[in-house]
Amino acid sequence: MPYLLLLANAPDAWDDDPDFAAYTDALRAAGVLLSAAGLRGAEAATAVRVRDGERLVTDGPFADTKEHLVGYYLLDLPDLDAALDWAARAPVARTGTGVARAVWRASAGCAPRRGSRAGGGWRARGWPRPSPPAAARSGWPRRPPRGGRRRPRRPGR
Repeated sequence: MPYLLLLANAPDAWDDDPDFAAYTDALRAAGVLLSAAGLRGAEAATAVRVRDGERLVTDGPFADTKEHLVGYYLLDLPDLDAALDWAARAPVARTGTGVARAVWRASAGCAPRRGSRAGGGWRARGWPRPSPPAAARSGWPRRPPRGGRRRPRRPGR
């Protein structure tokens, strides 16, 4: 069952902790990591609400809190106890908070269409297609070779 680990910390306490690389590698080695990402600071956030048909946009964090959401891990775990064990091992748990929440399964109308270009192990679990890894996003979608785009061959030539 998928669990989302939400990581929260004080804005001034957050930096590039090298322990996160080791933690992510441990999750990957255990075969439970589905997706992970860090978030930009709360000052880069934009909140949107619709009231009486009017869209209201607010820059910055929605609420004034001591801890801000700094990232997440989406994990495939058997139960809440396993999720809490992994949350306790997260480096952010030493200075902030790690929250483990079960992911609600979307209805059938939200599932990818059959025959779509998406594929992989995520489909067997019935979950939406994960985003590509950060290394793949830099060239996503793939660029044509240097010589330009290859043209398909015409029959008879």
